[in-house]
Amino acid sequence: MTGPTPPTTRPPRLKPDEVAAAKRRDAPPKGRPAKGAPPKGASTTPPAPAAAAAKPAPPPPPPAGKAPSARKPPPPKAATAKAAPTKAEAATPRKPPPPKAEGAKPATTKAEAGKAATTKPPPPKAAKPAAPRTPLPPKAAKPASAAVAAKVPASRRSADGRVVVDSRLRARRVEVRIDEGRRRLRRIAWAAGVAATLVLLAGLTQSPLLSVRHLRVAPTAHTSAAELQAAAGIHTGRPMLDVDAAAAVARLRRLPWVRTAAVRREWPATVRITVTERHPVAQISHGKGWLLVDVHGRALAQVTNPPAGLVRLVGVAPATPGRQVAHSTAAIRLTRALPASVKPDVAWIAVDRSGALALRIRSGGKVVVGSLAELDAKMVAVATMLGHLQPHSFCTVDVQVPNAPTLTRASACA
Repeated sequence: MTGPTPPTTRPPRLKPDEVAAAKRRDAPPKGRPAKGAPPKGASTTPPAPAAAAAKPAPPPPPPAGKAPSARKPPPPKAATAKAAPTKAEAATPRKPPPPKAEGAKPATTKAEAGKAATTKPPPPKAAKPAAPRTPLPPKAAKPASAAVAAKVPASRRSADGRVVVDSRLRARRVEVRIDEGRRRLRRIAWAAGVAATLVLLAGLTQSPLLSVRHLRVAPTAHTSAAELQAAAGIHTGRPMLDVDAAAAVARLRRLPWVRTAAVRREWPATVRITVTERHPVAQISHGKGWLLVDVHGRALAQVTNPPAGLVRLVGVAPATPGRQVAHSTAAIRLTRALPASVKPDVAWIAVDRSGALALRIRSGGKVVVGSLAELDAKMVAVATMLGHLQPHSFCTVDVQVPNAPTLTRASACA
């Protein structure tokens, strides 16, 4: 079922003068074919419509194994028809084309086009080498201040172009710089104070205020105060910090009679020296005198009259005072182990080459001790035997076996 047919409209009828103006406008100029007219020699038969001349090609066959898909052909495009010119457009006269300039080249005909196709084009001209370009010098970078100033708006600039800074910002900058200067001055003053203090202390330590003005030396029985002071190497006027106590003690202990030594600084200007002496326990015949020996076998001094109560050592080579007497350790140990009841009766202690020890009794008898093994038991046996024997009644008492001592009478030795 179709709708009602719309009424047909007729174009407006033009006036005669309007029709004449439209013809003059559409008329071609002289020597040019009319618009839409066919060129000379061309067929006047109208061409067949494109839809009838060009038949659509059949679609390609589908590949093997696949079913052909049913596609709908695209709908034909509707031909666009030009709308008829309106009354206002038809009434507007068209401008005629501009006339040809003299000497202009006419339009190319078919013969000229064929001739131009057969002629060879001229060979291309060789390109001239381009002249090297001189690089431009780099532009100088604007300083940071200029770059910053360029960004400042004109409202914040003075008449001569300078940037106007707020008074509060200027005052704050001044305060910051003043604080930095004060901190720098404080650091410099602190460093200078520390350096001055160190210099003052160094000068004070080397000044007479902290030098040795008093040297206290306790004299001993066998070593004078002058000898001790000379051995320590300390004198008045020397700075207190330069006193080396350890080195002074080592020098003092090299003296023959000094057993221990102590050097003490008493600020601000006193040094005290204290020593402990050795005691002799034996004597060794040496030349025209006697060499005194302490309990550790150290030679103390050579004297003419030795003190009473010292045991004489025989078979031991003497040594220089302050040195150790060789092979004297065993004899001195036997001397220290003698009982108090036996020691006054002992005239000397002999040491043979094998190191065996023997006691010579003042009454003329001899006690063979041997080595230092079981020394306490041997001393008990010696005290027991000598306590029960009369003087000059025995020749030899052998206590090398302390549990079974042997006795040799004086008559057997005669």
